[in-house]
Amino acid sequence: MAVSILVYTICLLCPWQLYIPSLLPGSISLVQWLVGLLVFTVMMRSLLDPGARRVPVTLPLLILGAFIALCLLATVWSPDPVLAVKTSVKLGAIIVVAWAVSTLNGAQRRRAAALLGTSAAVLAIMVVAFRLVPLFELGYWYSPVAEYTIDPDILDDFRSGSIRANIQAADRAGGVFSNVNAASLFLGMVLYLVLTVVPRGRFRTAVSVVLVAGVLATGSKAGLAALALTGTVWIATTTPRRVSLFRSAALLLGSLGAALGFLWLLAGLGLGQAGRVSLESRVGVWIIALPVVAERPILGLGFGGWQLWAEENFRELGLAVVYPLHNLLLIGWAWTGLFGSLLLAAFLALALGESWARGGRASAAGHVTGGIAAVGLFLAFAWFAVQSMFTNAAVTDVRIGIPLGICLALLAALEPAAETATSRGVEAA
Repeated sequence: MAVSILVYTICLLCPWQLYIPSLLPGSISLVQWLVGLLVFTVMMRSLLDPGARRVPVTLPLLILGAFIALCLLATVWSPDPVLAVKTSVKLGAIIVVAWAVSTLNGAQRRRAAALLGTSAAVLAIMVVAFRLVPLFELGYWYSPVAEYTIDPDILDDFRSGSIRANIQAADRAGGVFSNVNAASLFLGMVLYLVLTVVPRGRFRTAVSVVLVAGVLATGSKAGLAALALTGTVWIATTTPRRVSLFRSAALLLGSLGAALGFLWLLAGLGLGQAGRVSLESRVGVWIIALPVVAERPILGLGFGGWQLWAEENFRELGLAVVYPLHNLLLIGWAWTGLFGSLLLAAFLALALGESWARGGRASAAGHVTGGIAAVGLFLAFAWFAVQSMFTNAAVTDVRIGIPLGICLALLAALEPAAETATSRGVEAA
């Protein structure tokens, strides 16, 4: 009971985190504190109840655990070892959430997903409102309410002008997120989590529509591509009575081409100027980073190393702003070197591969709902993979880690041979 209540509370508060200066130190939010309490609760339950479910052992989680261990090891050569420890703790929250959710039954998981979807839908409504009236967003970030829902460090930098968040552009909005790509990533993953777990009905339809509107309102071009790519596959695979993964593969490639064509059309019409400038800056940084990768392939630059290198070298290259890497694989290399980058690539590949394979087995066995649920998880991981290639270290944000952890727990529970649901999403195996 204690574990389920903690999971429900974390899901409900996930987008908002809640920072309470008088009770919690620094930039530690109530959600982060509850995740820490969740570790203690699940451990005590495991010790007191020998029959309690353990951490779900899947290849993606094992790979993630190996990457966390490598991050801790990187404290040895990192210019900022404290950042290495903080990052390891934040990534560990993904495993903690996956562990806790794996102890819940099917009904409890559906309830947790519904609470997370409801809270995310409220955030999506906020994002839409901010996109329609950008002045509202600026007013919110300078209001007293922001001090309880936005990381104090980010808020101070924003208000002092030391960082320029892309939410300040009139054609973008992020709500409580300072980066529109991170906001789109969060809303997109929750969208497929809701579609996968919550039973069909008006609630799921309403929440899904609002989340899609939120993704569009962020103005994230990577989010738009992810929506075009995954949305086409989801609609096509849920329309027929049986899931065809061959058809899904064809649709995946076709929708990718359509998304690229659509983005190209926007650029040609001059409607994608902001996105084009953003992409050009990212590509420029990636090109600059590649020679550095060749110079230090094994250990990378360590935590905080890219910032130091960029500050020393960007001026010589004619760049006035220190741009972050905005690519999960390059970020992994900068933090931990070649092995870290390979581990992150393996994590993405295995999460996609396992969900795809389980969907295929369920479809072959005639378990329609199990196949659709696996496709939903595959698309959630696909959304994460697409946007992580254009977003700066969003995986360390606890708001991203919570839906990612839930998806990993559902992947471990999704066994076609033991499927018990018919129209209610993923059940416990």
